[in-house]
Amino acid sequence: MGGVYHAAFPILDISEGSENYKADNSSFLFLEKTLLRKISHKERRGSSFFSCRSWRLEIKRLQISSFRNLKQTADEKSLGLIGEQIGDLASRITNGEPYRYVVPVPGGSSRKKKNFASILAPFVARRIGTVSRDLLEGRIEGKHSTSSHPMQSLRFQVSCRDDEAGRGLVLLVDDVATTGVHFSRCVEQLRERGYSAVCISWVS
Repeated sequence: MGGVYHAAFPILDISEGSENYKADNSSFLFLEKTLLRKISHKERRGSSFFSCRSWRLEIKRLQISSFRNLKQTADEKSLGLIGEQIGDLASRITNGEPYRYVVPVPGGSSRKKKNFASILAPFVARRIGTVSRDLLEGRIEGKHSTSSHPMQSLRFQVSCRDDEAGRGLVLLVDDVATTGVHFSRCVEQLRERGYSAVCISWVS
């Protein structure tokens, strides 16, 4: 039966090796240096989700600004390094149990064909030796549907792109998770299709 893949996973320091990461993108370098290097685990409506990094509260505004810039300027090296962090955490959570797919959390903006999670997913998939699939489609209901404001999460709706019955374990990825609404609603749809899911964002 599909559902959420639950794992007893402690909050750990993942700073080891991070100082060896090399990239040229200034926004990524700032985030890599300043984001807290710990794994966090949260829950919402019965769905568990993990993140590789956390905001540093005293400079969170600067970090958010850098993250927005990274979304506009991300290069393959930076995406690959983020994909490595997410992929390595995903493998540790399941003790190496393979994933059938990497599935990006869809955006809600009708103007964007691909959001950052969709761009990131293939890099994560390459790290863990599987493929990415855009199984889900998202939308923000009501006015200001193209806004990325966190309050729009409450209006986020998601559906599967087809009626194909699924099976196995998938890795659901996002760039940032704040409330967990996007993850929990995506998991509900995946569960209905027969999938189990591990949810991981880069930052929360």
